[in-house]
Amino acid sequence: MTREEHIFQAASVLPKAEQTAYLDKACAGQPALRARVEALLLSHDAEGFMTHCGPGPQSREFLTDRGHRLPEQSGDIIGRYRLLQQIGEGGFGTVWMAEQTEPVVRRVALKVIKAGMDTREVIARFEAERQALAMMDHPYIAKVLDAGATPGGRPFFVMELVKGIPITRFCDEQGFITRQRLELFADVCSAINHAHQKGIIHRDIKPSNVMVTLNAGRPVVQVIDFGIAKATQGRLTEKTILTRFEQFMGTPAYMSPEQAALSELDIDTRSDIYSLGILLYEILTGSPPFDAKTLLSAGYEEMRRIIREVEPPKPSSCLRTFAGGERPGVAKARSSRAEKLSHLIEPDLDWIVMKAMEKDRSRRYETVNALAMDIRRFLFDEPVLAGPPTAGYRFRKFTRRYKAMLRTGAAIATVLVAATVVSTSMALKAGRAEQQAEQKAADETAARRAADEARRGSEAVSQFFAGVFRNADPSIGGRDITVVESVNRALAALDDGLSGHQEEKIDLQRRISWTLHTLGFTRQIIPAAERVREFYVSASGLHHEKSLSASLLLAFYYLAVDRLEDALKIYEDLANYERTRLPERNLQWLQAVAGVAHCYDGLNRGDEALRMRRELLRKCRLLYGDDDRMSLRMMAGLSNSLHESGSLPEALTLREEQLAIRRRQVRPGDTHLLCEALRDVAQSYQSAGRLPEALPLREEAETFRRNELRGLATEGRNSPYITTRLKMEAAIAGRRFGEAVQLCRELVRLRTNSGLPTGENPVPEARLANALLLQSRAEMAGDSREAEDLIENLLLQRTDLVEDMARVDLFSRHCHWKEAARLCRPLYQSHPERPEIAGRLAPLLVETGDAAAYEKLCGELLQQFVSSAPDKLEPLLVSLTARDDGQSLNLLAGIVCLRPLRDARLKWAALLADRVASLPNDPSRHRLTKGLAAFRHGNDAEAITLMKAAIPRLPAMAGAAAEAVRAMAGARSGDPALARAALAEAKTLLSAALLGDMRIALHRDPYEWLFARVLLREAEAVAGP
Repeated sequence: MTREEHIFQAASVLPKAEQTAYLDKACAGQPALRARVEALLLSHDAEGFMTHCGPGPQSREFLTDRGHRLPEQSGDIIGRYRLLQQIGEGGFGTVWMAEQTEPVVRRVALKVIKAGMDTREVIARFEAERQALAMMDHPYIAKVLDAGATPGGRPFFVMELVKGIPITRFCDEQGFITRQRLELFADVCSAINHAHQKGIIHRDIKPSNVMVTLNAGRPVVQVIDFGIAKATQGRLTEKTILTRFEQFMGTPAYMSPEQAALSELDIDTRSDIYSLGILLYEILTGSPPFDAKTLLSAGYEEMRRIIREVEPPKPSSCLRTFAGGERPGVAKARSSRAEKLSHLIEPDLDWIVMKAMEKDRSRRYETVNALAMDIRRFLFDEPVLAGPPTAGYRFRKFTRRYKAMLRTGAAIATVLVAATVVSTSMALKAGRAEQQAEQKAADETAARRAADEARRGSEAVSQFFAGVFRNADPSIGGRDITVVESVNRALAALDDGLSGHQEEKIDLQRRISWTLHTLGFTRQIIPAAERVREFYVSASGLHHEKSLSASLLLAFYYLAVDRLEDALKIYEDLANYERTRLPERNLQWLQAVAGVAHCYDGLNRGDEALRMRRELLRKCRLLYGDDDRMSLRMMAGLSNSLHESGSLPEALTLREEQLAIRRRQVRPGDTHLLCEALRDVAQSYQSAGRLPEALPLREEAETFRRNELRGLATEGRNSPYITTRLKMEAAIAGRRFGEAVQLCRELVRLRTNSGLPTGENPVPEARLANALLLQSRAEMAGDSREAEDLIENLLLQRTDLVEDMARVDLFSRHCHWKEAARLCRPLYQSHPERPEIAGRLAPLLVETGDAAAYEKLCGELLQQFVSSAPDKLEPLLVSLTARDDGQSLNLLAGIVCLRPLRDARLKWAALLADRVASLPNDPSRHRLTKGLAAFRHGNDAEAITLMKAAIPRLPAMAGAAAEAVRAMAGARSGDPALARAALAEAKTLLSAALLGDMRIALHRDPYEWLFARVLLREAEAVAGP
């Protein structure tokens, strides 16, 4: 390309008012060159080669005289689309709002490629790209609907019509704070990551291509213009770079260094990561690191050099350098004040942005998902993996940039001197600019060190668990090594199997303990957590950052195992200290006070808990606003406490407010928080007797759950086996039993192809039998012989306890009570220490009419707790009650009270129920158990009172059981009106629990359903049908 072409193309993208000044500089002293460039510009303007805003009749007539094709205008028909209004224009295409006429009438966006391009090549590339675009299906990507060519052969494509504004403008107009901006940016990352998974590189990410619309009052990102450059050009050429500034492809201010280099280096997904870094920079600061007009006015070659070589300032530095007149507006757009502007961006965000914008693409994030995960780590107050480049890396960049000067020893000396001078100058400048930021620099160093430690810790944990499971040797003992045994090995290794310095060993213990907690081994890892806290307290004091974190984590573990007094002591110590140190805005203090309130709830100090929760919610709303996640957490805690204490109207008001916020915030594919809010409001409606209003909310929550299962299954991120299983679960939830059967057959095939013997992993066959039975029930006349054969084969296979219980559950879900009881008896005999097995067996025995076996079971269970001496408890009871194992005690008390007891053991059942009622956590269910025991003991008035208090806070099936007990107590105490009303309500609640489909209720929890039905049947006999 000649010099005059370079100047012409640079000038052609500038506004006319700025072209003269540019030509004065670019053509200084060369009048002939300037004349040629001006002639090119004149011709360019006359022919409309680039862009015009709505050509009028004269230009159309002029173009016709010159032999050019007429541009489109409103009212033209292209295929099945009628052009309505031009809404955008780029260097090679015009975008129209169009109306599709058939097969449906709707408004779309249609872009038609301009005349003058190699149409044959464009169409060929476009067709290939069209297939890739058709693969994309993401809620944050504007979908490509159609493609084709005009009668003259020019390509066009049709997309969803996106009515929104650029993301940067939206954030500023809404006054979004940093957290809200990051959450919106995470949605952009999700869209780009989806495209990368489909093999599509955007290559022109900028604010005008990331639009934000409002859907039901919440912001929704829409990424537009995917793949256009790839469809129309094999690689980025100089002509593509220097089209119009707002071109769809290759906008200089957002262009990656490899795009600007015009080298043979392939453009890959990391180019998009660079552009995302630029976009995030502008979202945070209000301007891109390199101003577009400044870039273009610098000249073509200088522009490329800046993009390739010049390091931009950090976002935080950018905010500090705003002129005085700009600062108030920038601060207001971020709901802040001008004096606080320079502190809006924390060092972690600087690191994230600068890592995404690395000139060397090998040092950027490898994937968009890695960038998004670092954003999430920041949002959740976790160490980020990004970090500033090392000194060695900066020196290597310096030497590459000035390699021509390094060919001789003298040149090397010159460069070193120059480097010293430059470094000294920069250091002095930095010192002048950041005199007040010394502490901030220390914080950055500490955070960087924490990030490095986090990386090393993550690798160590992975290596540790890989070693634990890799060393499992099935040949030892002639049997398989189970996962539980491997975990037990890991627990032992926490003491003596770790290497390294003491602090590193302690930190690794903390990380491994958390992993084991997530696997369900909380009680076992508490000693390790106590050692971790003790180490940090001894080494750094009680109120050091690591000591505080270890204390909060230990308190959390105590809560998980019902050691409320131990947890409360930690929480109160932290709350008292944090309140004096930093009362205004301290998450650790908020967490500690919330922990105190939680413990108070469980320790029957409800009034104190309510007072604290009210204060927490008030403070969070003041600090963070109503819609912040911390405020919503406190709102949920307060509403639950109010509901539990019987303040139903106030609880309902809070829950309705929370539901409205969750609806505004919900994002496609991430609806679990909305589901929780829906269920909470439904529970409040149900407790208030507004069942017709509760049922639609429960069904809506169930619909979201099905959709999440379906969405997770179609994401394709998991293994084929897991993906197929998720699809199968979604099919069952959607009552598509025929589809579920086919998916289960695919599960069996995948397991078979894995090479595992059927006896080692019979779960796919169990799932298939379950699906076949569901299908046969749904079709009424369906043939269930295949399912029965599968079940018979499963009975012959050697399995572990979990799989044996899964077989029991399989029969129970399909009302095969006798077969379930037959399988459950030997399980209980082999594992009498497992309350959950007895919890299955007891209602099965009652339902199958085996009263003798049920009486024997209750006697055996009580014998574990009660000695022959009436004034003395066995050591096992002392041990069990001492550890406050409320769930097990509650289950056992419910078992022995399910049917009337005929001897003195009733006294001990009541004693057990009294102990249950005194325990924290889930007091409503404990009241249900105590009320049932009171009824069995003949205390009808107490039973009625307890049930009345428990029912408003129980789910439907447990509520049905409570109403059945209330009906029986009313009938026996001579209150037939109460008995009839309670019995009718029990039937209504049990029907509501089924959600119109008994199979689905049984699929969820057959034993709770059976427990309620047993009591309801007894109530019908006592209180009337």
